[in-house]
Amino acid sequence: MSQELRAKLKAARKKLEFTQNEAARAWGVPLATLICWENDQRTPAAYSLRMLNEMLDSILMEDSHPAQVEAITKNRVGGTRAQHRGLGRGIQPPPGGN
Repeated sequence: MSQELRAKLKAARKKLEFTQNEAARAWGVPLATLICWENDQRTPAAYSLRMLNEMLDSILMEDSHPAQVEAITKNRVGGTRAQHRGLGRGIQPPPGGN
């Protein structure tokens, strides 16, 4: 994993004032997965990595307001976990999709 992504993960957590546990819950990934990402011990799947980068970029926008950040976090990742088994496990296509 790139140093840039590791730095973005930590910066987003600090901006949101989240512990690793809070961030993992909010972003729909197991705590151990988030820790591994931040310590460069595991790399997200390509599709998950793209979604993760988009979410982190949205959170880290200079002018983002905390309420906007909360909405981004819930809508982008929380929904994804419920629908696609979470970022840490690789996102599966919806049933019936080819």
